[in-house]
Amino acid sequence: MTLFDERPLRPMLAKTGKAFDDENYFFEPKWDGLRAILFFQERRIELQNRNLRDATGSYPELQQISDRIKAKAVIMDGEVVVLGEDGIPDFGRLQARFGVDDQKRVKILAKTTPVTYVA
Repeated sequence: MTLFDERPLRPMLAKTGKAFDDENYFFEPKWDGLRAILFFQERRIELQNRNLRDATGSYPELQQISDRIKAKAVIMDGEVVVLGEDGIPDFGRLQARFGVDDQKRVKILAKTTPVTYVA
């Protein structure tokens, strides 16, 4: 059995609620990206979007993450984002990556509009 057998897993989605401050809770910023589960095992990465579809081929630049993961296997719930020059996520630029199936175009976009995975 591998971690890849554990699918499908649904990403945790943000919910709106009344603002509060409590040291027993942890909050994360709204990244304004594409929610996705990252599966890593045996130096291989696969990405599943919130609709349970394989998104691995759409973001080839994320394969470089495998060099930074020290665990043998891990599942991460995070977001695919495009960061602007100011370091702030730019959803408009990320949208240019949606629905692109042509691998030649995907490779060009990976260089001109690279994504980052935030978990």
